[in-house]
Amino acid sequence: MAQTSEQQREYAHDLLTETEKSLGDGLLPLKVIADPVIYELEQEKLFPRTWCFLAHESEIPKPGDYVLRYIGGRDSVIVVRSEDNDVKAYLNICIHRGARLVKADMGNTSHFRCTYHGFTYNTDGELIGMPVKEATYGNASGIEDLGLFEVRIASYKGMVFGNIEKNAPPLSDFLGDVRFYLDFMIDKTGEGMTFSSPQRWISHHNWKVSSDNFIQDNYHVMTSHVFMFDMGFLPKNPLVLAGSRVYCGNGHGVGTNRGITPDGLVDFPRPIGYPEWWPGVVEKTRKHLPPQQFELWNSLTQMHGNIFPNLGLIETVNSYRDQDKFPPPFKRFSIFRPTSADTCEIWHWFAVENDAPEEYKKASLESCTESTGAAGLVEVDDMENWYNITQSSLTPSAKHIKLLYKIGAHEGLDKNWKYPGQASKSGFSEYPGIQFYKTWLKYLFD
Repeated sequence: MAQTSEQQREYAHDLLTETEKSLGDGLLPLKVIADPVIYELEQEKLFPRTWCFLAHESEIPKPGDYVLRYIGGRDSVIVVRSEDNDVKAYLNICIHRGARLVKADMGNTSHFRCTYHGFTYNTDGELIGMPVKEATYGNASGIEDLGLFEVRIASYKGMVFGNIEKNAPPLSDFLGDVRFYLDFMIDKTGEGMTFSSPQRWISHHNWKVSSDNFIQDNYHVMTSHVFMFDMGFLPKNPLVLAGSRVYCGNGHGVGTNRGITPDGLVDFPRPIGYPEWWPGVVEKTRKHLPPQQFELWNSLTQMHGNIFPNLGLIETVNSYRDQDKFPPPFKRFSIFRPTSADTCEIWHWFAVENDAPEEYKKASLESCTESTGAAGLVEVDDMENWYNITQSSLTPSAKHIKLLYKIGAHEGLDKNWKYPGQASKSGFSEYPGIQFYKTWLKYLFD
């Protein structure tokens, strides 16, 4: 028998209360990952109230350019560059009967016209036309003052985030300490970035599993992606990706991998393989970034992270056809859009600096495509793991299982960490994952 709304609320509250208690013990109830009732609560209380990544400004360079994006699983959003060259965003809903206005993924237009009754809006969201207005509305006042629901947006160095909640804190406050690390990827030289159009595909896993993976999990690489070491894509030392797990507040976290071992640093062309492909970027970055940021970036073998709730990011080296040369670094950003409790649509952007050499841009794109994406050498390993976890969460026996989130807990946090955020003392830690779920709980309880 189907549960009533009140029964579902009580069920969700009990499960979330159990989760809160378990997280305090370094455990996560397996059932909470892909529970359908929790999924519905996320759509109502989480995604509309957080700053969700929508697009990069380079995707809509000209007035009239637009892309169609989502906040959470269901809220369709038009991101458009207006005739005045401002970036704006609107819910993809006609105010007359609620029909979807835009069906194309991207395009260029001077207006949006509803295919149901012909209501027409300009790129500023204003209602500018309707068929036979005098016959249908006469002299009714206020009709022209109506328009599309404007989504609150803010841009951080070209990355556009949207928030349906009008009273949410500013984007800069929401991002907080993670900006220090995000700059490594999107503001090395100050010359701007270009994002590709996103590759999209359906993966049969719950969105939280992949966000959890990106925020903290370098531990899985030596097992899930062992081929990278066996085939020479990475130095044959699993600690090449060891480094501090950093919790940045507000649910965000990054992994600053530096190849730290008991015997010193792993031999690696730091930072992140750039000296092999774009040696000039090191000096450019030294001049552009503040000294503390440059110091950490210059020591990295890889960086990955997750901007809460569901924007995964990574700058790494993985594979390349020319094995006589060290693999080129690449950057990718991924949204894990929740389409159901046990599926998500992955949106995957390749990104590169505008001032990078053309040879590097081409090689970086090839390496990113070979390694990640729907058919990437690395991504297929991850998606299989994420699928299996999600399926386990859906079993009747899941209610008996609590997952272990205690890696690095024996050593605690690094009190000598001199950069923003709370860093693990160990090269492997699940502290950011615990904090990710604690932040997630705050939204669902509120």
